[in-house]
Parts: sequence; structure tokens; C-alpha cells
Amino acid sequence: MAPSEQAKGVENVPGRAKPKEEVTTEARNFIANNGGDPNYHFLTLAHCQLQFGMYQGQRFRWLMENSLGYTLYLLQSISKESVQANPLSENKQLLLQYASQIREVKEELEKFQKKMRMQAKARETGDQGVCLRRLCSATCSLQHVCTSTCSLHIICTSTSSIHFL
Repeated sequence: MAPSEQAKGVENVPGRAKPKEEVTTEARNFIANNGGDPNYHFLTLAHCQLQFGMYQGQRFRWLMENSLGYTLYLLQSISKESVQANPLSENKQLLLQYASQIREVKEELEKFQKKMRMQAKARETGDQGVCLRRLCSATCSLQHVCTSTCSLHIICTSTSSIHFL
């Protein structure tokens, strides 16, 4: 989930968030100018431009294709926020709306959220990444969950096999 080479080269151009109507109108105009159907809502969402963060100005579709890890971080963060009546919050809701229609993104977000919960549990219990003990399947004895920053995986102590989450 590392950023693409194209994403690494993007320079952040900070500015005020545009209103939702302006963002969606620009997306529809872009679609129409490129031969697409501007009335197709999913396509409109795909071409809305992000109004905040390090990839401000990039289209939602581009964001998901070039920096999925950052996208998942944003989605996780946005899902915890309350909706407000301002351009920034409206843009975040458009991003959530777009992402919620993509099965693969929803699956990756579930994995990301599971990882975040497991890391929170590790911090809560004072685990420094050594292990969290719990029962494995019927074919294994005890296992531990590595909570290092590099990955999240389960190592079965009886078979020494690695199961990735």
C-alpha cells in the first residue's frame, strides 16, 4: 500500500476547500469534456477533487489508485468525525460516499480497522510488540500476534507457520 511513484512526486498546494457544488460541477464538466456521462453519479464522485491533505487537488480516483494506504488512513479518520455544514466536511463525505461503493476499498478498510484495533489492544495491555497470546484453530496451540509497525501477522507456535491477517 505504499504510494506510487506518481504520488511521491505530488506537491501539496494548500488552499481553502471549495464548496461541494463547485467540486461536483467541476467533476461533471471534466467528465463531459472527456466524453463521459456527467449524470453518472459514481463517475462524478470518482472525478471530484480532494480539498484537503497532502494530495489536495487530486481526484478521488487518482488518490485510490496511487496512495491506497493514505486513503485508508483518511477514511478511518473521517468515519470518526461528525458531519458539519462546511466545504471541508462536505468533501470528506463525498470521499466516503465514493469509497463506500468500491468493494475492494471496503475490504481493505476493514483490514486496516482490524489492524488498528489490534494495535490499540496491544497498547492497552502494555504489549510492546512482543506478543498477544490467544488460542489458534483446532490444529494449532497458542499463537501470537506481531504488532510491529512493519506488518500484522500471526505465528502459530506449534507449527511455526505464519498466517497473515
